[in-house]
Amino acid sequence: MKIYLSKINESWIIDRVREDWYKHNPETSTENIKEAEIVWIISPWIWGNIPKRHLKNKKVVCSIYHIDFDNFDGKEKKDFYKRDEFVDFYHVISKKTREQLQELTSKKIISIPFWVDQTIWHPLKDKKEIRKKFGLMKDDYLIGSFQRDTEGSDLLSPKLIKGLDIFLEIVRKISYMLYPIIPQS
Repeated sequence: MKIYLSKINESWIIDRVREDWYKHNPETSTENIKEAEIVWIISPWIWGNIPKRHLKNKKVVCSIYHIDFDNFDGKEKKDFYKRDEFVDFYHVISKKTREQLQELTSKKIISIPFWVDQTIWHPLKDKKEIRKKFGLMKDDYLIGSFQRDTEGSDLLSPKLIKGLDIFLEIVRKISYMLYPIIPQS
């Protein structure tokens, strides 16, 4: 049995997940959709790029990462139900998304969190050397936001559902706690 994963090419985490899937599952994967028995729509926002003839004749799995019901109207809602006609079952990465999806479809939903390629993502062995390399002091307080927080591939339009505004507010408050001389605005 061969699985084909939809392509995204947005320099986003889904590109990495797709790449890792093919790297670690070569015996069950194919880059040629014609050879596949299963089509995995791993990037549902661009599902329309997959020829419908392939979706009609194969088992179709669709990953859903989150649903923003505040924006789930018009085109997005219509697109969901059109895609749902082809989907045999769904994959979600969180309990919340499972619950949201259950409101929209009666299809089977499988919940599997993202996997991690531990050859790439692993604890650092020598944190002192990394701090030295980047000029960071031992007592420097590091905060990170590791997400794609823009809409689409333009890398300009903010995706506020990701909470970047909340992240920035938290960083502002922490920085004021650490350095109270910084003016609050």
